[in-house]
Amino acid sequence: MGSFKLARACVMGLLVAAAALVACENAGRSVSSRADRNDIAITVRWTDARDVDAVCKAAGATDGERFEACAASGATTCTIYAAQPRNFEDRAALQALGHEAWHCFGARH
Repeated sequence: MGSFKLARACVMGLLVAAAALVACENAGRSVSSRADRNDIAITVRWTDARDVDAVCKAAGATDGERFEACAASGATTCTIYAAQPRNFEDRAALQALGHEAWHCFGARH
């Protein structure tokens, strides 16, 4: 498998793992919205954890006090700005990544 395909597979695996963590974290709670987009290209921009809030605000995020991650959506693209998880046990970073991926698919608070 080429390095690009391997990297893409790893990112997709992380997104699936993050989404699963979010689902586990929210078990028993009602979801306020559903995703309404099915086909979107997601780009993840790893950002230093100390800079995520400033990067998100510079990207136009306004609905939070302090951002741990954010997503900027276009018609067929979405960019997630987040700190890279340290490992598979970094639940907070993986949850933030999955949460923003859900926004990329159109879900809203």
